[in-house]
Amino acid sequence: MRIENRSLERQGGAATLLVTMVLLVAATLMVLYTSRALVGEQRMSANEMRANQAFEAAQGGLELSIERVNANKTFNAASVNGVWSSSNSSYTVAYCSTGTFPAAQQCADRSSGGITPACTAPGAGDATAWVVACGWSDDNSARKRIVSFVAQSQPVPGTIANPLTSHGAVTFSGNSTVVNYFNNLTVWTGNTLANTGNTGKTVIRRPTSTAGALTSNQVDTEVGNGNQVCNTNQAPDLICTTSTGVFGPDVIQSDSSLAGLTADQFFENFLGLPPTLYKATEAKEVVAGANAGTITDGGKVYWVDGNATISQDIGSLEHPVVIVVDGDLTLSGNSTIFGIVFVKGNLATSGGPKIRGALLATGDVNSAGALNVIYDPEAIRNTKTLGTYASAPGAWRDF
Repeated sequence: MRIENRSLERQGGAATLLVTMVLLVAATLMVLYTSRALVGEQRMSANEMRANQAFEAAQGGLELSIERVNANKTFNAASVNGVWSSSNSSYTVAYCSTGTFPAAQQCADRSSGGITPACTAPGAGDATAWVVACGWSDDNSARKRIVSFVAQSQPVPGTIANPLTSHGAVTFSGNSTVVNYFNNLTVWTGNTLANTGNTGKTVIRRPTSTAGALTSNQVDTEVGNGNQVCNTNQAPDLICTTSTGVFGPDVIQSDSSLAGLTADQFFENFLGLPPTLYKATEAKEVVAGANAGTITDGGKVYWVDGNATISQDIGSLEHPVVIVVDGDLTLSGNSTIFGIVFVKGNLATSGGPKIRGALLATGDVNSAGALNVIYDPEAIRNTKTLGTYASAPGAWRDF
């Protein structure tokens, strides 16, 4: 019996050892499997992280380069194409002319290779371009290519062909002068122009003067303060057509095409967008009406909230402004504004303010002073550079 018990004990020990070995092997296999799975997950996580690095680098390069374009107001290759790197990632950006989609421009294997092959750069004056942005991860194991179409918005998309346009009535109770040397339209109103008994006048090019012979600065010189434009000796290239109750063919009154528009339609007809959308997308600076007197810098689109008074010079011929006043505006003093002034309310003037460009008003225009509105196609043309560069909707591609 003892011998059998010892045999059974030995058999039981061997079985325990076998089970233990099986469990140990199973545990080892589970640990190895788990370790392998963890390594795989770590690799996947690292790959995802580096893919995100590459994507964020490319997207950041695109956005930063557009900011640079807006700062320089041009697609000049020296100012927008660039290489940037940090401890995490790097990008290269190239701008291409819009002749063809830049399908050939690809990201090199490593960030040092940049974008190849080179493309035809857009011209400095172009308003549109393709942008190719490549981003690489910190170890160059991942790269991402993004292509987008970048275009400049137009704060004045249409053509403004005359110096004074009003949805309401225009009244000259002072020595106002509206001048258009460059074509034969001065005042366009949806209501009436009243100047009976006053010295308000409209002026166009004298028939004996060669069309296009004068620059806008020379026209301004001949106009002076408005007193001498009807004097043949003082203004050889200009002739009065409207004064003291007599209206020339350059004046269009009570035009039903204007009178039939709502205030918002009148705004959109000339500036291309509804007022709220224009304010949100085109205005570079929003100013309270009480602070309108602080506006001096040119090269911007200003939105003025509320009634305002302006008596200071604003802008220049090379750097004009677009000023939208969401309320009534009073122009006073002897200020000069280059560009386009749009008044959503009524306009009143005193003193001798001057606008070189164009004036538009949704309400009435009442000039008690010596307002000079001189149509300046150069100043108006230069307002088209005030738009914001941005990726066009639907143009962003990452393939």
